[in-house]
Amino acid sequence: MLKFINDEIKPDVALWGGDSIPHNMDTISFDSNLDTVVRATELVKDGIKDAKLYATVGNHDTYPQDKWVGTSPGDNPLLQKWKKSWMPLFTEKE
Repeated sequence: MLKFINDEIKPDVALWGGDSIPHNMDTISFDSNLDTVVRATELVKDGIKDAKLYATVGNHDTYPQDKWVGTSPGDNPLLQKWKKSWMPLFTEKE
């Protein structure tokens, strides 16, 4: 799907709305959430190459889900681990 969007639709801008984590709250863990968001980030990064990307963190992208630990999203332990793979998405595209 992402390859089709990039190659055929050729958007100038792409919006990634977050909530990449499945909603199976009874079986998730910190490690499974981290693995999912890192893999989703790689898929988006590899699939949408030519558009400026704007993304947001969804409430299910944190761990525990639906909870911000601290006073901002950056305080969430999962997001601290995830940001290393996520931040390269936000470099300037020529």
